[in-house]
Amino acid sequence: MRYLLKLNMSEIIDGFVGNYLIPKSRAQDHYFKRIAKSIAGKFGYSLPRSIDFLLRMGERYSLKYTFFVVGKLAGDNPGLVATLLRHGHEIASHSLTHVLAVRLTRDEFLHQLRTSKSLLEAQGAEITGYRAPHLLLNDSQYELLQEAGYAYSSSKHWSHAPIAYPAPSGTVMEYPIHYQDWNYHAEKHDTPRILETFRTAVLPGRALLLHPTFLGSPPYEALWDKVFSNPDAPRSVPLNRFLKTPEIREQAVALTVDLGLGRWR
Repeated sequence: MRYLLKLNMSEIIDGFVGNYLIPKSRAQDHYFKRIAKSIAGKFGYSLPRSIDFLLRMGERYSLKYTFFVVGKLAGDNPGLVATLLRHGHEIASHSLTHVLAVRLTRDEFLHQLRTSKSLLEAQGAEITGYRAPHLLLNDSQYELLQEAGYAYSSSKHWSHAPIAYPAPSGTVMEYPIHYQDWNYHAEKHDTPRILETFRTAVLPGRALLLHPTFLGSPPYEALWDKVFSNPDAPRSVPLNRFLKTPEIREQAVALTVDLGLGRWR
């Protein structure tokens, strides 16, 4: 709730219009509906709580994440990037303002790529990866990633899971488990179904796309404990390492988290 009340109109337009493809004239209505859901307890989003939870689980089970961070989020929240790096996680770019890349001109897209990378690197991160907001990227935009200094992209035209995209060491299959089933059952607090979804997704060779939106609503700590306390659970490595060789992917899973707009502290 605190996060929602601190959003400004620029973030509403960038976030909601960028994510949900709604016209600007409807962005404010969508925003207030989201506040109403939060008050009703159906959409309990807290960026600080979500990040603290992920870091705590990372320490407990030696999990390493790749955080795709929006440049504006890092700029508005000094110390966030340093905190994630201090825990041994990879930082990658999730654009500058979370506006859909497919809506940008070539020059606008390059500006977003370069400025976000520079901003994150100024805070101590080594940026090699990029993920487009909502994973939407035109084929013609892929060639601009290398021009802007990126080594890999976890993005593709949106499709149903799993999503396949090229990597330096071959094709990677990514499972965005926070979409469709995950969100639906999280809103209904259907913990058994979420556990089933999570367990079946955590397998060697898979990159899992998590999202902090619902972390902390149902008892997610119990879910993490049930999945990662299993001695047969694969180890988690950052995506930049996961993509290097097929041998690494045979043994590991990559846990990726999108951090969009909001307030960390």
